[in-house]
Amino acid sequence: MAEPARPFTPESLAEYWSCSSQHVRDLIRKGDLPAFRIGNLIRIRREDVERYDQQQAEARERAAPQGALDVSQRPYTPETLAERWGCSHQHIRDLVRTGKLPAFRVGRLIRVRREDVETFERPQVEIEAAAPPPPPRPAVIPGVPKRRRHIVKLADGREIDLNRD
Repeated sequence: MAEPARPFTPESLAEYWSCSSQHVRDLIRKGDLPAFRIGNLIRIRREDVERYDQQQAEARERAAPQGALDVSQRPYTPETLAERWGCSHQHIRDLVRTGKLPAFRVGRLIRVRREDVETFERPQVEIEAAAPPPPPRPAVIPGVPKRRRHIVKLADGREIDLNRD
């Protein structure tokens, strides 16, 4: 006759699920996961674990069509965007801080919408063509004297403009 499967301990179940044993104990305490005691020892039947796993899978399936974000719709984190662009996450944070890349915050976390990434990735020529041209600068500003040009001629014939901004 086959030996019955040994029940899980909170620690062995935590290892099986890749979570903490405290999480398993919390599920037991809330009544979400049935368990039994042998003296001070907590044990969880394998059938109960399989039933809990099945319930969780069904709950995920029910929740998915109700507007859960698909991975392709999630906003980028600085780390995932840095991986996509092949740069550091600090560079992404600097772009956000300087206002060159639109982003939003969730608490202290920075998130960048996918539409903003696509806009940022478009060639600058398209963006400049779509933007209205800047207003023309006046040649002479009234009330401000014209600066004198300081051009130095070098011995080899080159000229250097010392007023260059």
